[in-house]
Amino acid sequence: MKSKNGFTLVELLVVLVLLLALTTTALLSMSRIQKNATNKRYRELIKEVEMAGDIYLSVHPEISERLINSESESECIKIYKLIDEGLLRSDLKNPSTGQRIPANLCIDVSINDGVLESHFDLE
Repeated sequence: MKSKNGFTLVELLVVLVLLLALTTTALLSMSRIQKNATNKRYRELIKEVEMAGDIYLSVHPEISERLINSESESECIKIYKLIDEGLLRSDLKNPSTGQRIPANLCIDVSINDGVLESHFDLE
C-alpha cells in the first residue's frame, strides 16, 4: 500500500485557479465600490456649490431682479465670490481628479418657468 504524503499537481492547480477567481472578483467589486463613492462625492460637491449659489442669490437680490426683468438671460456667480462671503471652503477639490477647483469657475443662474435655477458643472 502506498501512502499519500502530498497534493497532486492537478489539486494544486485547482486551488490556484479558485484563488485567482476569488481575487479577481474581489478586485472588480472594490473597483466598482470606489467608482460609486467617487461619483457620490462628485454629486455632493455639485449640490454643495449650487446651494451656496442659492444662498448668495438670497443675499444679493439684485441678481435675481436682473434675471426677472429680463435684463439678461443668465448670470455667472464666480466661486471666489462664494468663498469670500464664507459660503464655500477654499479647499474644494474635484473628487474625480483630486485637483483644487479653480476659483474663477462660474455657477450659472437662470430663470426657467419663473423659477431661479443654479447650475454648476466641473467639466
